[in-house]
Amino acid sequence: MRETMKTEPMISEVKSFWNTEACGTHFVENAVDEKDFFGKFREYRYRTEWHIPLLVPFAESKGKQVLEIGTGNGAEGVMFARFAALPATGMHGTEHCIMER
Repeated sequence: MRETMKTEPMISEVKSFWNTEACGTHFVENAVDEKDFFGKFREYRYRTEWHIPLLVPFAESKGKQVLEIGTGNGAEGVMFARFAALPATGMHGTEHCIMER
């Protein structure tokens, strides 16, 4: 029982942190619309996190079903969709990142 009491505030703090924004979105400035925002975000993300395209086989996903867990703002989901992963399904554990597009 004592362990549960210690972890409850920590879980609440983590949830609050991840519900603040999708990871890295604060680096995008002056976007004119959603399409521009997400384009600028992907450009920033893959310039600064260059290892993601090296480690994630986007091109090899063609014709495969993809389940992405922890979608954030959907940058990788877009990359899977561009390479015709069918269907590209994602799930995320925070309310801030969940919306239909």
